[in-house]
Amino acid sequence: MKVNKSLLFLIYFLLFYSCGVIRKEIEPKYKFELGKSLNYKMSGEGELVVDIGLLSYNSKVTFSATIVFTPVETNEYGYKMRMDIKDAKIEEVPGQINTAYHIGVNSLRTILSDFYIDENGKAKVFLNNVEVAYFAYIVNLFFPDLNEIKENISFKTNIPGWWQKTPVISVYEKKTTSKRINARKINFSQSGIVNVFEKEDFEKSVEPTSITAGKYTSTDEFDLFAGKILNKQIDFDVKCDLPMKKGIFTVYLKIYTKGNMKLAFFEIEA
Repeated sequence: MKVNKSLLFLIYFLLFYSCGVIRKEIEPKYKFELGKSLNYKMSGEGELVVDIGLLSYNSKVTFSATIVFTPVETNEYGYKMRMDIKDAKIEEVPGQINTAYHIGVNSLRTILSDFYIDENGKAKVFLNNVEVAYFAYIVNLFFPDLNEIKENISFKTNIPGWWQKTPVISVYEKKTTSKRINARKINFSQSGIVNVFEKEDFEKSVEPTSITAGKYTSTDEFDLFAGKILNKQIDFDVKCDLPMKKGIFTVYLKIYTKGNMKLAFFEIEA
């Protein structure tokens, strides 16, 4: 009995494919569903040194919160995402430090209360209807830009901004890599260095003095089938020497912190 060669080839192809011999790799894409929240438990610890006038503090701290991202609508930028931070806590610190922590949390909540992101992680953030580029880099700490990850892109850029009412320039360097774990999961890695300068000093000085110097590394476990980050760890090392103007006087807020932050996805039962 003769067997049709085309049919035989098709049978072999299906057998090889089902065994994983021939397999097209899945491209990483975010999969968002309108109204369905992504919930992450955040926990972290680190060393904290604060010095501002009469206030001085030096100790190890632990902190935690629940971070919720909810897609609320779509437009030409992708998904409009709403961020909320719940149950934010920092353990065993003086009242002033606790207040400063919650001010920081509230500032982050305000900045990212609404932002836009597409399936590739291209982010846009607007403040008073004006796009603010450096806020998008904050979004990409939570949702890495998948085009940068796939291409292993590295770059260096200058980003304008403000500290209080003082114009500043942030010099930001970033490197990205990826490594496939298996057919379903892939690891993303990001590392960044940022130095913030007062704009006038940056433009006029040969060796400007940074008011903030920081570096971080971030590692993400991404589920290719579900299209979402499952786990994330960020290691950070930040030193600030920030001028605080009070009338005719200027005091300096000195902060040093080094530690790590972890986020873990979890489902809320209906």
